[in-house]
Amino acid sequence: MKELVLFVDGKTVGPFPLEDVKKRFSAGEFPAETPCAEPGDTDWKPLGEVIPPERPAVRIARKTREEEQEMKTATSEKLDPDVRKKLLLYNLADAISVDKFTPVQADTAIRLHEEAMKKGKKLKIAAGVGGFLISFALASLLFTGVNFGTAPGGKGQKLFEKIFENPGNPEYQKTAKRIRGEAENLSKLRDEVASIKFVAPRNQGDPRQTFLGNVEIKNPDVSTVSGTLDTSSIPENLKGNTLIEVIQLKRLDGSVEENIKKQEELFAVLTSPLWTDADLRNAIADELAEDFPKCDAPEATEFTKRLALMKIEGLDAQLQWMTKRIGEISQNKEIQTRVQSRVKEKLSARKKTSAKKEAEAANSQRVAERAAANRRVQDWASRDMPKFLEKLADFLAENEIRYSAEARATAWREFSEKTLPEISTKISENETQRVPVGTSGAFILDGRNDRNIIAVAHFENAGDVYFVPAKEESATGILRMQNLSVNRRTLKPEDVLMDEIYLVSEKVKTGGVPLVTSGKILSHEIFIVRTTPEWCYITVEKKLAEGEDSSRRRNGITLGVPAEFYESVAVGDTVPMEKLLAFPRFGKPAESPATGRLIPIPEDKLEAVKEQQTAAGIAFPPPPEKYVPPAPETPVAPADGEISDVPTAPASEIAAEEPPPSEESSDTAEEQPEDTSSEES
Repeated sequence: MKELVLFVDGKTVGPFPLEDVKKRFSAGEFPAETPCAEPGDTDWKPLGEVIPPERPAVRIARKTREEEQEMKTATSEKLDPDVRKKLLLYNLADAISVDKFTPVQADTAIRLHEEAMKKGKKLKIAAGVGGFLISFALASLLFTGVNFGTAPGGKGQKLFEKIFENPGNPEYQKTAKRIRGEAENLSKLRDEVASIKFVAPRNQGDPRQTFLGNVEIKNPDVSTVSGTLDTSSIPENLKGNTLIEVIQLKRLDGSVEENIKKQEELFAVLTSPLWTDADLRNAIADELAEDFPKCDAPEATEFTKRLALMKIEGLDAQLQWMTKRIGEISQNKEIQTRVQSRVKEKLSARKKTSAKKEAEAANSQRVAERAAANRRVQDWASRDMPKFLEKLADFLAENEIRYSAEARATAWREFSEKTLPEISTKISENETQRVPVGTSGAFILDGRNDRNIIAVAHFENAGDVYFVPAKEESATGILRMQNLSVNRRTLKPEDVLMDEIYLVSEKVKTGGVPLVTSGKILSHEIFIVRTTPEWCYITVEKKLAEGEDSSRRRNGITLGVPAEFYESVAVGDTVPMEKLLAFPRFGKPAESPATGRLIPIPEDKLEAVKEQQTAAGIAFPPPPEKYVPPAPETPVAPADGEISDVPTAPASEIAAEEPPPSEESSDTAEEQPEDTSSEES
């Protein structure tokens, strides 16, 4: 059973049984001009030619000799005056050639011209028979939308044949044959020009290396010093409101370091708990135990008990009592010494006269021992004990800050008013950088120098406290430095490329150039015009640093961009680097080169091309065409001897398909018309 393949809405459908196609054709589902072909065939034909429309039966009557004679007479008679006037008025003929028209030819020419005028298109036809024939050929080529000679049986061909039906003049047949041949050549030329693909301007590739070449790094050394501060010794009640910073100095002066150490020690004392009575007694026992004068007198034992029972409250009163008591003991011993001296003198006098020498000797011994004991107590009370009491007073004065809140406040105020300003001034003069310390204690400094690093803690209630963190593992202090290391690194252009700032310095559009080729009909030049796609470019320049000499500005970098982006930016706008890297680089703004037989319109033919396009109702210059990128894969042609089951779509239909969107195509270009042949004429 015979089958047909149809080309509908830009797609090949079928094959369908012939009977099925006839029914659907009769029902009006497929128009007569629908291309069709048998499977395996490569020639398309209109469906109306393969399946002629059904016509009602017409009775054919044989003409009589009289009727034939009347028709012959009618065709040979002169034109109607009104018809003749229209031919001259419409400039379809001149006074010499007008009488060569038959009534049928004249009616056909007038009808075609008036139909063209109704469509709003002016058809300028040269005078004479040759001018009429050329004008008709142009009308067929420009207004019917069918490439002449490429669709046998098509509308244009039939109209062309209609005008030469029974011309009655052998010269017409000769002219018709010539025009037919030249029109077919012109149609082939139009197909050839329509198949020309505009290529995209050749770019220079990825602009990354160009941007990298513009990178200037003044200080490529980006080494860092990292470490951790151990803040565990800071009291918990102060940590919550504490901001700690690490400061690096050009030099750490010895006096500054000593004052910082003093502040650190003072801070340690101030943040420690106040002494209790037991703490005070233990401190006295530890510090002054060896200094307490030894004495076996009961008075020494009394003072030992007093020291063991000392209290922080009323220390001054306790010291006064000890001093007074020592004075009393010293005075009592002086009196006893004088009494004992008088007793001794009496005993010596008795010794000379008494007979009881042994008893007197024993008494003398007791007196001597008592005198020696008295001397020891006297020495202890008058010489040794005052020195101890003086040491005790000094010890209490030195440690008052440990058991007295008032003393602590006074000491911190005096240090803040006198010494702290000196530390702050020296640090300000020598400071090179400071960075905050994280909650984990970690910090990072720029550079390779890990010396002269101090820390400052900003306490809400205590103010600023400076520290020289201890670096040795065995060292003690409020803050200790750990994991101090130098991380060496050299900056490369890739590291800072994304931070570079570029400004749009120029915007340029190229393309939109009308190109032309031409053919001839009866020595009349027929122009075929196409317009190159439009391309958008921006030129960007690196933003100069504040105060930088403009003479140092490098040459701009030209990039090809989509039309949408081109319209979204203005000269002077900043474009992010990640966006710039997405566009191809060009040496300069370029456009699609002229290819094939297309050339720029010569100056001497510009007016002729414009006049012909305008007469055909086509805008001049035509809008830029849309660039269609090549297909990613080229279909493989069938091997010799093989026949494809599905025929190739006609060129006119392929050209009418909508090209896929492309990054490289110009978004502002006008869409190609459905029939590229009519646009190109």
